[in-house]
Amino acid sequence: MSNLKKLNLNKLKPPVLVLNNEYDGISTTKKIRDLSYVSKGGENYYKNAILIDADGNLYQILKAKIIDTAKWYYWLRYFSKVYRVTIFYKNNKKIILEELKKMLKEKIKQNEEKWLYWRGQLPEEIYEAIDKASTFEELINLFY
Repeated sequence: MSNLKKLNLNKLKPPVLVLNNEYDGISTTKKIRDLSYVSKGGENYYKNAILIDADGNLYQILKAKIIDTAKWYYWLRYFSKVYRVTIFYKNNKKIILEELKKMLKEKIKQNEEKWLYWRGQLPEEIYEAIDKASTFEELINLFY
């Protein structure tokens, strides 16, 4: 696995979106440092995930590795012991907004039942909001 690279979180432009196929999840954060803190087992969330920032930079994440225990005040936020991780990726590329829109729609279609009445919206209304977004930031913030 010599082609693994450490993700430099300082190069990411917030907000950031993480698509995870194993956990059927879409998560976002506006605080980049939050990406490097997980509760026990949370490092698995990054396994084979895709991370996209507000500049359209896509990273194919392979894994996250626990490097140490986070400071105690992070524990209060998560109500459990928290660990600091390093995120490793294999590839990265620039994508256009339409690609991210397509990815999000496909993700929602995989499990539309989960998205029924999400924030009071039906999946069709979510698709419409996705189509209306004109920037990466606007699109990612739909899921914040």
